[in-house]
Amino acid sequence: MERKEEVLEYDSSIEGKMEVVIDVSFYRQTKNLRLTMNKKDGEIIWGYGDMTAELGYVLPKYCAYLDVERFPDIEKFVVENGIGVFTGLQKTIGNVIYPMYLLNEMILAKISEDGLAEYENKGCDHFGK
Repeated sequence: MERKEEVLEYDSSIEGKMEVVIDVSFYRQTKNLRLTMNKKDGEIIWGYGDMTAELGYVLPKYCAYLDVERFPDIEKFVVENGIGVFTGLQKTIGNVIYPMYLLNEMILAKISEDGLAEYENKGCDHFGK
């Protein structure tokens, strides 16, 4: 099966500009939305890391904490690509403040239709599925 992918550009203050592909899934324990960034290098796509952070709290549907510790520029990327908006809520763990974002269902479907369908069918069984 050929992978349908939406290639985006991520501008990392650490590594510079790169092409990325985002996978949508969910964390098994909390069933929260999970976004994984994959770096695209020509025809090769390899795992780069989770854009979202699993902090152990069950979140409302389509919400996720962004992993600003691993990806310092992730908020800018999410907003500029219409992937989500800041909810105004955040969680502090240690010296890291994780912002909670409400992610755009239509953009997620465009980025990873199969992954979003899995999240909607097997994940997010809380807060008004």
